[in-house]
Amino acid sequence: MLFVFTLLTALHPVCAQYDEYLLNSPQEFNAADSGKLELRFSSLSYFRNHEYFNQIWDGYTLFGNQFNPQLSFSPSARLRVEGGVWIDKTYGKEKLELQPTFSVKWKTANEKNTFLFGNIAGNINHGFVDAIYDYERLITHRNEYGVQWLHNSKRLSHDLFINWEKYIARGDSTQEEFTAGYSGKVHLLRKEKWNIDIPLQGYLNHNGGQINLTTKNLTTFANAATGISVKKKNSSNAFIKETRAEVYYVTYTDLSPNPGQLYKNGDALMGNLLFKSKHHIDLMLTYWSGSDFYSSKGNPLYQNYSAIGESYSQKQRDLLFVRLLWDKKLFDNFYAHFRLEPYYDMEASLFEYSYSLFITYRQNFLLRDKVK
Repeated sequence: MLFVFTLLTALHPVCAQYDEYLLNSPQEFNAADSGKLELRFSSLSYFRNHEYFNQIWDGYTLFGNQFNPQLSFSPSARLRVEGGVWIDKTYGKEKLELQPTFSVKWKTANEKNTFLFGNIAGNINHGFVDAIYDYERLITHRNEYGVQWLHNSKRLSHDLFINWEKYIARGDSTQEEFTAGYSGKVHLLRKEKWNIDIPLQGYLNHNGGQINLTTKNLTTFANAATGISVKKKNSSNAFIKETRAEVYYVTYTDLSPNPGQLYKNGDALMGNLLFKSKHHIDLMLTYWSGSDFYSSKGNPLYQNYSAIGESYSQKQRDLLFVRLLWDKKLFDNFYAHFRLEPYYDMEASLFEYSYSLFITYRQNFLLRDKVK
């Protein structure tokens, strides 16, 4: 790894736009990149520990590094082709996990739409609430493959995608799996100090197939969330530079022909209150009240029955999270993100917590200025 880092720093660096959401994958296009061949390198070092002893979800630790070197070529100012390899080293595992990465990205002339084919901007980039799309997928399901349409205009921003998760051939004993989703915001108010948005989120997760040989039932699960988000920006010198309040109505529906889940329908109310300070230390309060809720992709803590194989369920689940978040730019292209996430289960009178540290490095290196 030292050799790789030395090689990278010896190449000519290309300055990248600073991404305030440190863990997201930026999809920026720059007219000056037309004709350029670059090496794009990104890494994620992670330590995530859950001190859980409840009957809904286990405690465990994720600890390791992920690397993604890619060659990137921009035939024009609005088209980019990338290909490389994703490497995960989870500490304690003997073998590395390797996955190829390839994507074609095209931005329309009006700069409002971006289309991705191949590797899409997945996991937390979709912007789903944690209850229906687990934040931890940043580690456990880093790569998503399919097609994606990103739109950003004055009145609307959205992410429409298909993530093809499992392929089957004739006679396979496994099931085909894919997720089709939409995550958008209707911008009701965009002012210097005030933003008001209506979030619209939902997806279908399907497991099935017609040419496979399996006794498993076909399943289709739907999750959705909508509500209102209000953001107030204060002076940059104020101790609290931003306050955000959000309320979501979250739903679950089992659309399978022969439902096998404990609950066929469920719903919940979710409220978030975020205080962002000028010292990069933020406080986020989350209240969750769910009934008969399940999500195939969400954080298992929110659901109403055990995800660890136990015949245990809570008809009503009321949780209060108090999250302490810290973001910091350590050096050029190096960023740190820390999360302390205690919660209290009101029904079970149980207090538990988790904590995480992420270190990201992202930089582009120019290999050739103009490729003809």
